[in-house]
Amino acid sequence: MKKNIPLAQKQPGILQRAHWVLVTIYFTILSLVFTYPLITKITTHIIGGYDDNLYWMWLVGWFQKSLFNLHILPIHSYLLNTPYGYNLAVTEFSPLQVMIAQPFSILSSPILGVNISLLFTFVSAGLLMYLWIYRLTKNWKAALISGSIYAFLPYHIVHFQQGQLNIAAIQWFPLYFMGFFDFLKMQKWDWKPILLTGISLGLIALTSQYYIYMTLWVSAFIALIYWIKYDRSLILHADFWKKVLAVLVVALPFLVVGVGPFLRLHGEGNFSAYGFNEVAHFSASITDYLLPATRQWLLGSWVGHHFPRQLWTEATLYIGVFAAILAILGVIKRNQTNHKQIITLMLWGGLLALILSFGTNLVWMEKPVMVNTPAFLSSLVKEPTMPVYLPGFLLFKFFPFYNKIRAWMRWGIFVMLFIALAAGFGADWLMNKLTGYKRNLVFIALLSLVILDFLPNPATLVKIAPRSVDYWLAGQPSGGQVQLPFDESYSTYNIYYTLTNNKPLVSQINPILTNRYFVAKPVYDHFPDQESVNLLHKDKIRYVLLDDDYFPDQQTLISQCQALGLRFAIDLNGISVFVVETAP
Repeated sequence: MKKNIPLAQKQPGILQRAHWVLVTIYFTILSLVFTYPLITKITTHIIGGYDDNLYWMWLVGWFQKSLFNLHILPIHSYLLNTPYGYNLAVTEFSPLQVMIAQPFSILSSPILGVNISLLFTFVSAGLLMYLWIYRLTKNWKAALISGSIYAFLPYHIVHFQQGQLNIAAIQWFPLYFMGFFDFLKMQKWDWKPILLTGISLGLIALTSQYYIYMTLWVSAFIALIYWIKYDRSLILHADFWKKVLAVLVVALPFLVVGVGPFLRLHGEGNFSAYGFNEVAHFSASITDYLLPATRQWLLGSWVGHHFPRQLWTEATLYIGVFAAILAILGVIKRNQTNHKQIITLMLWGGLLALILSFGTNLVWMEKPVMVNTPAFLSSLVKEPTMPVYLPGFLLFKFFPFYNKIRAWMRWGIFVMLFIALAAGFGADWLMNKLTGYKRNLVFIALLSLVILDFLPNPATLVKIAPRSVDYWLAGQPSGGQVQLPFDESYSTYNIYYTLTNNKPLVSQINPILTNRYFVAKPVYDHFPDQESVNLLHKDKIRYVLLDDDYFPDQQTLISQCQALGLRFAIDLNGISVFVVETAP
């Protein structure tokens, strides 16, 4: 049998470095294909519609404004929740992804910044998974297949299409677990696994609070399994705890920035837990892992027509037919490789993530499975039927911070991470069983099938540009604004427009709504009347922007507003602006 010599070892010097250049070019080109047609209008358009992407573009723009123009820390923004301001720690603000976007935002606009930051997640995810498998197997073909599986997961694609800069940033997990598995097996003190584990853990913390919380859970569970199966004396060694402490010290500066603001707000009592009814429908079903994405080029439309996919963004957990086959092969043949231990630990970690992705209660086809309430529970459960509770329900009720998250489906990324890893081992075993042209043909076939299995239809592009009224407002005296009808103040596009008009908005980040919304909405819904004008003065609002589609009788509206002390200023492209000038 012909030995599978690593590509990077065949040529010394510059050709060895060229190996990594070629791999980078491969993932870059494939990223542009999977995100097409974004590259054609990358400076002015976004994929999809007005969704979370507008919040992230606003955030990139706000970081740019606060750091480079105002020279203040960006954690608190005066542009939202006027006149009180808004602490960004109440939601995800992914400082690492936002800072990756900054050079491109400064060069062009937040639109380019967010688009580049999102594209970076694909290239880096592929490269880092490739690095992990190549480091373990020295097989560049297996590494390329594994990297392609991980980088272009439908989970990754849909969160990219929603513009979720934090959840799309899956790239640091291969780097972290590469260091973590080395850390567990470390017999002597070695700074390399400690630094790699600590730094990559910190990078995850700077990316997503969801992901850092879940990573710690999965890591602790894998360490527990390692202790039970491989080293019963592990936790008794003082050196082990010194190494753990060293990892935490390395990660601490990142954790302070990424998680510290959230913990501070939590300590001040500014976070309320989600209720069971708010989170139950975010529990995954096994079908979510088996159904192709609704935007897949071949079967996506059929899936969308025949299966309930209302939660398609979170519920897209498709693992892929060919990825699953290779992963199963890798598991079955683990005894014939040098990676039995890591595959075993990977299986346990993936199993935990799978169970936790099923959330608080059993779900089938996006509907909770209900059973007749047993007689012995009738004193506790007053309804004739009840959900089938899962282990996640106990964690939701009793474990710290578990009830602060709601999208349990996001645990699925760890299932897919471990499948991509196992698929790399399966591909490596298969390649080593083949020789010559057969090996190359199988490699090309497998890589092509993986790509075709995940390839989405081209997404819709939407142009993002400020309105005429935003340019007009930018030239007016300072003062807060409210957009009516009131829900318009909470839309992501009106939040984004504050970067241009520079007039603080009543809004807060949706869906993190506070009591202020529920108190103000019924008042502003009756505008114009004295109570709503009184609230304008209380909130220190100077500009009232009205959508003409909701207030079609403009002359009557102007007369009513003038009688209440408001001055009609201008109407620009269907937006009427009134100025609050007199005291109530």
